[in-house]
Amino acid sequence: MTLEIPYRSIPDMFLRRVAATPDRQWIDGRARLRIKVRAYVLGTLMLRLADPLVVHSIISYEYGRLFGIRVKNQNTLVVNLPTTLTRDSVLTLTIAYAGRLEPQAPERETIGPFEGQQRSTSEDSPMLMQPEPSYLYSSRSYWYPQAPVSDYATARLHLSVPMTIDCVASGELEPGFPTVIAGKEPALNRKLYVFTAAQPLRYLAFILSRFARTEKEPLSLPAREPKPGFVPLTDSEEVSWDYRRTSHSARRHPLEPMRPSLMRHNLPDARTVSSMKNRAKIRYAGLVICRQRPGTAGGVVFMTLEDETGFVNVVVWESVFQRYSVLAKTASFLGITGTLQVEDGIVHLVAEELWEPKIALKPASAGARDFH
Repeated sequence: MTLEIPYRSIPDMFLRRVAATPDRQWIDGRARLRIKVRAYVLGTLMLRLADPLVVHSIISYEYGRLFGIRVKNQNTLVVNLPTTLTRDSVLTLTIAYAGRLEPQAPERETIGPFEGQQRSTSEDSPMLMQPEPSYLYSSRSYWYPQAPVSDYATARLHLSVPMTIDCVASGELEPGFPTVIAGKEPALNRKLYVFTAAQPLRYLAFILSRFARTEKEPLSLPAREPKPGFVPLTDSEEVSWDYRRTSHSARRHPLEPMRPSLMRHNLPDARTVSSMKNRAKIRYAGLVICRQRPGTAGGVVFMTLEDETGFVNVVVWESVFQRYSVLAKTASFLGITGTLQVEDGIVHLVAEELWEPKIALKPASAGARDFH
């Protein structure tokens, strides 16, 4: 069984002759683990194994019999190694254990609908058929030696059960199984199941019960129905959904699909604004991406607006800011009327009025960095 844990790995596990006797809730197991050390040094090995299961022996192919310590009430087995192992060392352990281990209780969702219901004694009430008892053992039972950190594993399981019981376990049932293991007398015969988990699983489990085999029948299906058609999203809707999920869009700027409408309202883009002359009177609309009010600027607020072609830097005098304070503080899509100041190729728009653009579509926005 492959188990990835922070300081070591168990790349292979072979559960050999796990004998389960449901009426006694008894498990007799022998597990073989091939361990590859992933820490730089390793002196002890910690495994999880249920406290009721008594460890009879721990044998290493490389070092012989090893000594193990059980940590009380923690379902833990600590194996002392005879020497410190270095990274990429390989260790093979065979652990024999046995004991009485209760199966897992049903999940609350399984028994919840029946809680609080009283069984009717009326003769007209139909008798409910009692389900066959079942016995489930999974990683929460710690019925096999496993890593202290849950991870994925491959494994091969040999499970023997009484003749009257069936078994389903992790992995695929190998062809030719179950087979019969002869006992000293026919009443003591057992069935042997072999399951192989070739693909890594997070945990190993098995369930015992009396199962009824179902027959396979072909099912005729109606002709394939055509896929439902959906109205394609507009460019603006695509960008809007991108911003809802990630506050960003790699498709296009939110104002790009709105440019024809903005042009009909005589609202230029940032590239056009940057080419205009000094003292030009303009109206411009863009997304607010930054608001700043330095303590040394005498109440002047600096704003940066953007569109699909670039940025426009805006200067808002304190009197204008106070007159339009709500729009200035909260609007993400803002219109500005003002005068351009152009000097040495640097363009500022000095705001005289702030207003909300009357456009049918509202662009998506990731919000502004305010007053940094």
